[in-house]
Amino acid sequence: GSSRQHSASRPPTSTKDRQLDGKAAEGLTFVFDTALTVFASRGDVNGVLSTFTKMLEQTVTMTKKSQSSMAEKINAAQTHFVQALGHARDDGTPSRTSGLVPLFLGAIRGDHLAKLEITERYGTMDERLFYDHGLDESLFSVSISSCLVANDVDSARKVLAMMKEKGLQPSAQTLHEIARTYSRLAIKAASEESRHPSSQAETIALAEEDTENNRLSTTSVGSQNLAKARAQNAYNIATKTLSDPSPGLLSTVARTCASVGMWT
Repeated sequence: GSSRQHSASRPPTSTKDRQLDGKAAEGLTFVFDTALTVFASRGDVNGVLSTFTKMLEQTVTMTKKSQSSMAEKINAAQTHFVQALGHARDDGTPSRTSGLVPLFLGAIRGDHLAKLEITERYGTMDERLFYDHGLDESLFSVSISSCLVANDVDSARKVLAMMKEKGLQPSAQTLHEIARTYSRLAIKAASEESRHPSSQAETIALAEEDTENNRLSTTSVGSQNLAKARAQNAYNIATKTLSDPSPGLLSTVARTCASVGMWT
Protein backbone atom coordinates (compact mmCIF):
# COMPACT_ATOMS: atom_id res chain seq x y z
CA GLY A 1 0.00 0.00 0.00
CA SER A 2 2.77 2.42 0.98
CA SER A 3 4.70 1.76 -2.21
CA ARG A 4 1.56 2.44 -4.22
CA GLN A 5 1.06 5.73 -2.38
CA HIS A 6 4.71 6.66 -2.97
CA SER A 7 4.29 5.96 -6.68
CA ALA A 8 1.11 7.99 -6.89
CA SER A 9 2.71 10.98 -5.14
CA ARG A 10 5.70 10.97 -7.53
CA PRO A 11 5.46 13.88 -9.99
CA PRO A 12 4.93 12.86 -13.61
CA THR A 13 8.03 12.63 -15.79
CA SER A 14 8.45 15.80 -17.81
CA THR A 15 9.10 15.86 -21.51
CA LYS A 16 12.63 17.04 -20.85
CA ASP A 17 13.31 13.99 -18.65
CA ARG A 18 12.35 11.74 -21.55
CA GLN A 19 14.50 13.34 -24.24
CA LEU A 20 16.55 10.96 -26.34
CA ASP A 21 20.28 11.11 -26.86
CA GLY A 22 22.28 11.52 -30.05
CA LYS A 23 20.50 11.74 -33.39
CA ALA A 24 17.29 10.50 -31.79
CA ALA A 25 17.17 13.78 -29.88
CA GLU A 26 16.14 15.42 -33.11
CA GLY A 27 12.84 13.61 -32.75
CA LEU A 28 10.72 13.40 -35.87
CA THR A 29 13.54 14.73 -38.04
CA PHE A 30 15.53 11.60 -37.26
CA VAL A 31 12.51 9.41 -38.04
CA PHE A 32 11.87 11.15 -41.35
CA ASP A 33 15.54 10.96 -42.38
CA THR A 34 15.61 7.26 -41.59
CA ALA A 35 12.39 6.64 -43.52
CA LEU A 36 13.74 8.49 -46.57
CA THR A 37 16.93 6.42 -46.51
CA VAL A 38 15.01 3.14 -46.26
CA PHE A 39 12.55 4.01 -49.03
CA ALA A 40 15.37 5.17 -51.31
CA SER A 41 17.35 1.96 -50.80
CA ARG A 42 14.25 -0.07 -51.67
CA GLY A 43 13.51 1.90 -54.82
CA ASP A 44 10.21 3.08 -53.34
CA VAL A 45 9.76 6.44 -55.08
CA ASN A 46 6.24 7.00 -53.78
CA GLY A 47 7.43 6.25 -50.25
CA VAL A 48 10.08 8.96 -50.60
CA LEU A 49 7.54 11.46 -51.91
CA SER A 50 5.00 10.73 -49.18
CA THR A 51 7.62 11.00 -46.44
CA PHE A 52 8.95 14.25 -47.89
CA THR A 53 5.51 15.86 -47.86
CA LYS A 54 4.82 14.77 -44.29
CA MET A 55 8.25 15.98 -43.21
CA LEU A 56 7.61 19.46 -44.59
CA GLU A 57 4.15 19.56 -43.00
CA GLN A 58 5.83 18.93 -39.67
CA THR A 59 8.49 21.55 -40.39
CA VAL A 60 5.82 24.25 -40.63
CA THR A 61 5.27 23.93 -36.88
CA MET A 62 8.98 24.03 -36.05
CA THR A 63 10.96 26.95 -34.71
CA LYS A 64 12.61 29.54 -36.95
CA LYS A 65 15.94 27.83 -36.30
CA SER A 66 14.56 24.56 -37.67
CA GLN A 67 12.96 26.28 -40.62
CA SER A 68 16.31 27.79 -41.58
CA SER A 69 17.43 24.30 -42.54
CA MET A 70 14.53 23.85 -44.98
CA ALA A 71 16.86 24.06 -47.98
CA GLU A 72 19.01 21.30 -46.47
CA LYS A 73 15.95 19.10 -45.98
CA ILE A 74 14.87 19.60 -49.58
CA ASN A 75 18.37 18.91 -50.82
CA ALA A 76 18.49 15.66 -48.84
CA ALA A 77 15.06 14.64 -50.16
CA GLN A 78 16.18 15.34 -53.73
CA THR A 79 19.13 13.03 -53.16
CA HIS A 80 16.89 10.25 -51.83
CA PHE A 81 14.47 10.71 -54.72
CA VAL A 82 17.28 10.28 -57.25
CA GLN A 83 18.54 7.19 -55.42
CA ALA A 84 15.07 5.66 -55.40
CA LEU A 85 14.77 6.14 -59.16
CA GLY A 86 17.83 3.98 -59.76
CA HIS A 87 17.46 1.26 -57.14
CA ALA A 88 15.84 -2.10 -57.80
CA ARG A 89 12.59 -3.04 -56.09
CA ASP A 90 12.23 -5.38 -53.13
CA ASP A 91 11.35 -8.26 -55.45
CA GLY A 92 14.61 -7.80 -57.34
CA THR A 93 13.01 -6.18 -60.38
CA PRO A 94 15.56 -3.83 -61.96
CA SER A 95 14.77 -0.13 -61.97
CA ARG A 96 12.71 1.13 -64.89
CA THR A 97 12.74 4.71 -63.70
CA SER A 98 16.45 5.59 -63.87
CA GLY A 99 15.74 7.42 -67.13
CA LEU A 100 13.90 10.01 -65.05
CA VAL A 101 17.09 11.00 -63.21
CA PRO A 102 18.37 13.51 -65.80
CA LEU A 103 14.78 14.61 -66.36
CA PHE A 104 14.41 15.43 -62.66
CA LEU A 105 17.67 17.38 -62.68
CA GLY A 106 16.38 19.30 -65.69
CA ALA A 107 13.15 20.09 -63.84
CA ILE A 108 15.14 21.51 -60.94
CA ARG A 109 16.99 23.72 -63.42
CA GLY A 110 13.69 25.12 -64.69
CA ASP A 111 12.76 22.85 -67.59
CA HIS A 112 8.96 23.12 -67.48
CA LEU A 113 8.37 20.20 -69.84
CA ALA A 114 10.56 17.95 -67.70
CA LYS A 115 8.73 19.14 -64.59
CA LEU A 116 5.38 18.39 -66.21
CA GLU A 117 6.45 14.88 -67.16
CA ILE A 118 7.69 14.13 -63.65
CA THR A 119 4.52 15.43 -61.99
CA GLU A 120 2.33 13.48 -64.41
CA ARG A 121 4.28 10.34 -63.61
CA TYR A 122 4.02 10.89 -59.85
CA GLY A 123 0.75 12.45 -58.81
CA THR A 124 1.95 12.89 -55.22
CA MET A 125 4.96 14.95 -56.30
CA ASP A 126 5.44 17.95 -54.01
CA GLU A 127 6.31 21.13 -55.93
CA ARG A 128 8.89 22.02 -53.31
CA LEU A 129 11.04 19.08 -54.39
CA PHE A 130 11.84 21.09 -57.54
CA TYR A 131 13.41 23.86 -55.47
CA ASP A 132 16.66 24.99 -57.12
CA HIS A 133 19.17 25.53 -54.35
CA GLY A 134 21.95 25.56 -56.92
CA LEU A 135 22.70 22.12 -58.31
CA ASP A 136 26.08 21.14 -56.98
CA GLU A 137 28.58 18.42 -57.67
CA SER A 138 27.31 16.17 -54.89
CA LEU A 139 23.82 15.75 -56.36
CA PHE A 140 25.32 15.07 -59.78
CA SER A 141 27.54 12.44 -58.15
CA VAL A 142 24.56 10.70 -56.58
CA SER A 143 22.69 10.93 -59.90
CA ILE A 144 25.52 9.26 -61.80
CA SER A 145 25.74 6.51 -59.21
CA SER A 146 21.98 5.97 -59.36
CA CYS A 147 22.18 5.53 -63.14
CA LEU A 148 25.08 3.12 -62.75
CA VAL A 149 23.15 1.05 -60.22
CA ALA A 150 20.47 0.63 -62.89
CA ASN A 151 23.18 0.11 -65.55
CA ASP A 152 21.58 2.98 -67.47
CA VAL A 153 24.29 4.17 -69.85
CA ASP A 154 22.30 6.84 -71.68
CA SER A 155 21.10 8.53 -68.51
CA ALA A 156 24.62 8.56 -67.07
CA ARG A 157 25.81 10.28 -70.25
CA LYS A 158 23.07 12.88 -69.95
CA VAL A 159 23.99 13.66 -66.35
CA LEU A 160 27.64 14.17 -67.31
CA ALA A 161 26.56 16.44 -70.16
CA MET A 162 24.47 18.49 -67.72
CA MET A 163 27.48 18.81 -65.45
CA LYS A 164 29.47 20.22 -68.38
CA GLU A 165 26.70 22.69 -69.24
CA LYS A 166 26.78 23.94 -65.67
CA GLY A 167 30.55 24.36 -65.84
CA LEU A 168 31.27 21.43 -63.53
CA GLN A 169 33.76 18.65 -64.10
CA PRO A 170 33.64 15.22 -62.47
CA SER A 171 35.56 15.88 -59.28
CA ALA A 172 37.60 13.47 -57.23
CA GLN A 173 34.55 12.99 -55.02
CA THR A 174 32.42 11.98 -57.99
CA LEU A 175 35.06 9.62 -59.34
CA HIS A 176 35.52 8.06 -55.92
CA GLU A 177 31.77 7.43 -55.76
CA ILE A 178 31.70 5.98 -59.28
CA ALA A 179 34.57 3.63 -58.43
CA ARG A 180 32.84 2.49 -55.24
CA THR A 181 29.63 1.94 -57.17
CA TYR A 182 31.46 -0.17 -59.75
CA SER A 183 32.96 -2.21 -56.92
CA ARG A 184 29.54 -2.90 -55.42
CA LEU A 185 28.08 -3.76 -58.81
CA ALA A 186 30.96 -6.10 -59.59
CA ILE A 187 30.24 -8.15 -56.48
CA LYS A 188 26.54 -8.20 -57.32
CA ALA A 189 27.22 -9.23 -60.92
CA ALA A 190 29.47 -12.07 -59.78
CA SER A 191 26.58 -13.46 -57.76
CA GLU A 192 24.06 -13.03 -60.58
CA GLU A 193 26.36 -14.59 -63.17
CA SER A 194 26.27 -17.90 -61.37
CA ARG A 195 22.47 -17.96 -61.66
CA HIS A 196 22.10 -16.52 -65.19
CA PRO A 197 25.22 -17.46 -67.15
CA SER A 198 23.72 -16.90 -70.60
CA SER A 199 22.29 -13.41 -70.14
CA GLN A 200 23.74 -10.34 -71.82
CA ALA A 201 24.45 -7.05 -70.13
CA GLU A 202 25.99 -3.68 -70.81
CA THR A 203 28.64 -1.98 -68.77
CA ILE A 204 30.23 1.45 -68.82
CA ALA A 205 33.94 1.97 -69.33
CA LEU A 206 35.07 5.29 -67.94
CA ALA A 207 38.64 5.72 -69.11
CA GLU A 208 40.97 8.61 -68.36
CA GLU A 209 40.49 10.26 -71.75
CA ASP A 210 36.72 9.89 -71.46
CA THR A 211 36.75 11.73 -68.15
CA GLU A 212 38.55 14.67 -69.69
CA ASN A 213 35.88 14.92 -72.39
CA ASN A 214 32.90 14.27 -70.08
CA ARG A 215 32.11 11.19 -72.12
CA LEU A 216 31.11 7.65 -71.22
CA SER A 217 32.08 4.91 -73.62
CA THR A 218 29.92 1.81 -73.80
CA THR A 219 31.07 -1.75 -74.12
CA SER A 220 28.75 -4.74 -74.59
CA VAL A 221 29.97 -7.77 -72.74
CA GLY A 222 28.70 -11.23 -71.96
CA SER A 223 27.35 -11.84 -68.50
CA GLN A 224 30.30 -14.07 -67.67
CA ASN A 225 32.58 -11.02 -68.07
CA LEU A 226 30.35 -8.38 -66.49
CA ALA A 227 31.70 -8.72 -62.94
CA LYS A 228 35.31 -8.46 -64.14
CA ALA A 229 34.47 -5.58 -66.48
CA ARG A 230 32.98 -3.59 -63.62
CA ALA A 231 35.90 -4.44 -61.36
CA GLN A 232 38.28 -3.35 -64.13
CA ASN A 233 36.44 -0.03 -64.42
CA ALA A 234 36.77 0.53 -60.68
CA TYR A 235 40.46 -0.37 -60.88
CA ASN A 236 41.09 2.00 -63.82
CA ILE A 237 39.44 4.93 -62.05
CA ALA A 238 41.29 4.27 -58.80
CA THR A 239 44.72 3.78 -60.34
CA LYS A 240 44.68 5.83 -63.55
CA THR A 241 42.01 8.54 -63.51
CA LEU A 242 42.38 9.64 -59.89
CA SER A 243 45.66 11.31 -59.03
CA ASP A 244 45.29 10.77 -55.30
CA PRO A 245 42.87 7.91 -54.50
CA SER A 246 42.04 7.39 -50.87
CA PRO A 247 43.43 4.33 -49.05
CA GLY A 248 39.85 3.28 -48.35
CA LEU A 249 38.98 3.26 -52.04
CA LEU A 250 42.11 1.34 -52.98
CA SER A 251 41.30 -1.23 -50.31
CA THR A 252 37.73 -1.59 -51.58
CA VAL A 253 38.83 -1.98 -55.20
CA ALA A 254 41.51 -4.51 -54.23
CA ARG A 255 38.98 -6.66 -52.37
CA THR A 256 36.58 -6.43 -55.31
CA CYS A 257 39.20 -7.48 -57.84
CA ALA A 258 40.18 -10.43 -55.68
CA SER A 259 36.53 -11.43 -55.22
CA VAL A 260 35.90 -11.64 -58.97
CA GLY A 261 39.15 -13.43 -59.73
CA MET A 262 41.23 -10.53 -61.03
CA TRP A 263 44.67 -11.22 -59.61
CA THR A 264 46.80 -9.40 -62.17
